Amino acid sequence: MAVEIIDGCGIEYSGYAAQGVGSGLGQSFTGDGREITSCDFLLYSSFIPATGIIYAQLYAHTGTYGIDSRPTGPILAISKPVNASLVTPHENFINFGFVGGQRFTTVNGTKYVITLVHPQDASGNHAWAKRTDNEGHLDRHNGNGSYKDTNWIALPFSTDFIFHVYTGDPLDTTPPVITLNGNMAINVALGSTYVDAGATATDDVDGNLTSSIVTVNSVNTAVLGTYTVTYNVTDLSGNAATEVVRTVIVSPVVTKSKTVKNLLILMKGRNR
Repeated sequence: MAVEIIDGCGIEYSGYAAQGVGSGLGQSFTGDGREITSCDFLLYSSFIPATGIIYAQLYAHTGTYGIDSRPTGPILAISKPVNASLVTPHENFINFGFVGGQRFTTVNGTKYVITLVHPQDASGNHAWAKRTDNEGHLDRHNGNGSYKDTNWIALPFSTDFIFHVYTGDPLDTTPPVITLNGNMAINVALGSTYVDAGATATDDVDGNLTSSIVTVNSVNTAVLGTYTVTYNVTDLSGNAATEVVRTVIVSPVVTKSKTVKNLLILMKGRNR
C-alpha cells in the first residue's frame, strides 16, 4: 500500500521557533481509522550532529484538543530507534518507523499524541524540533504541541510541531542481512555436545529480525562427517536474505596415548 498522510503540519508553516527534544515533546493529531506505520518531525542539531538515539512513542490524548493537549496513559506503540547522528545542523525530516506489533490502528476521529524522546540529550548535542511560530497567533493545525519537563506541558497559542503521521509502506526491496556469531567452519569431537552459536539479522526498514531467523541444524556428533547449519530470514516486505551456512566437521577423538604411540612409530621409522 502506498504511503499516505493521516495527519500533519507542513513545513510551509515553519518559523524560527524550535523545541529541544530532550526528555520528550509531543504533537496531538486526529486518527482516521488507519494503521500508523511511521511519523516524521522536522529536526536539526546544535552546531554538531547529535549523539545517542531518538525514538517516537504513541499515546492516548488528554486535555482540550488544540489548547492543552497532552499524552496520557501507557505507551500505545514505540518506533524503531533512530541514530541521532542523522540529525544535522541542516534541518531535515527524520522518519520513525513502527514495525510488527508496534503498528497501531487508530480509531476514526479519536485524538492521539505522537511524541519524541532523546534520552542522551546533553549540552552540545541537542536535537531540536521545528515548530510553528504562530505570528499573529494564527493556528496552523487543529491540535497543539507539548513538551515534557517534570510533567507534560502544553505549548501556548496552539503551537504545533512540523510533523506527519503516515499509513502504508514505502517500497522496500532491500533484503535483510544475516551475520554469523562465531566461525563459519568449526571442528568438534566425535561424541561431544555441539551448541550452535547462532546468528543475528538486521533490516534497513524492519530493524532487528534475529528472532525471525529460521535455522536448520543437521549436526550429529555421534557420526563422523561434515555437516551444515543454515540460517534464513525474510523481512516484513517479503525480501529474503542471502542464506548463511556454517560448516561443522565431526572428527575422531585424538587421545593422548594414541598421540604418543604415533610419535614413537614415527621416531622408530626415522632410526632405520
